[in-house]
Amino acid sequence: MKMDWSKILIITMLVFIGFIVTLGINMANSTSDLYEEDYYQQGEKHETRLALEKVGQNVEVIYQAQAEVLKFNFDSIGSCSHLDFKNIADKKHDVSIDLSNKNHKESQISVEELSEGLWIVEIEGKVNGEDFFKKYEFVK
Repeated sequence: MKMDWSKILIITMLVFIGFIVTLGINMANSTSDLYEEDYYQQGEKHETRLALEKVGQNVEVIYQAQAEVLKFNFDSIGSCSHLDFKNIADKKHDVSIDLSNKNHKESQISVEELSEGLWIVEIEGKVNGEDFFKKYEFVK
């Protein structure tokens, strides 16, 4: 069987079309949750969030992998009131934690129960008497 350029071209086009169809099917069946349900409501709160994030620069967050804890260091007295752990790969693993408002120079929270993967934690609380917001990304 002789392979001339027309047969090679047809085979190449069929392989390419099969590849594109496979990518389309994979995209349609993807469980990745990379978007927010309340995207427009969050956009309206953008100015206030920027102000809270500026205050949040006074808070240092450190993930200690061996101890499986998140450590919060405040530049003075502060507290965390709410933590939202968001798993990038699967929204079903997201966790929200409400904490007491006890003021400390530093505090920590265990993250042993979280599954492995890329996590984003959104931290709300008070530092220097002002509300703050901070996002921190870590890999468990």
